[in-house]
Amino acid sequence: MSFREARDTAVNIAHGVEAFGLAPTVQDDEGKDWKFMGIQSKNRKEWCLFNLGNMRQKITSVALYDTLGKDAMRYIINQTEMTTVALSNDLINKLCQLKIDDSTMDEQRLHRVVNLVAFEDGVTDE
Repeated sequence: MSFREARDTAVNIAHGVEAFGLAPTVQDDEGKDWKFMGIQSKNRKEWCLFNLGNMRQKITSVALYDTLGKDAMRYIINQTEMTTVALSNDLINKLCQLKIDDSTMDEQRLHRVVNLVAFEDGVTDE
């Protein structure tokens, strides 16, 4: 991928995130506005492209690492009030299961996550 292709892709991602409202504005306790989007995958170009697109829209990218435990994932997602996670297909089932498990808990923390952006084609109904 050339520099121009990468730049154009990041710009398209930025416009898509904004057009679909994937990173709504939230306010912290001090009244400052923030926008957050989670990104989860192993190192790959799509991770970088989403991060660049987020920077273009003044969105803070929140890295969700595979090594985070379930409680840490729930805490981070709840604290940032993110609604969207961009991720690789191999991690979709893991996040969906975490959301299903969360729905049965007394204190639900993943209820705001309503959008998953898959890096690859071929997402199955499963």
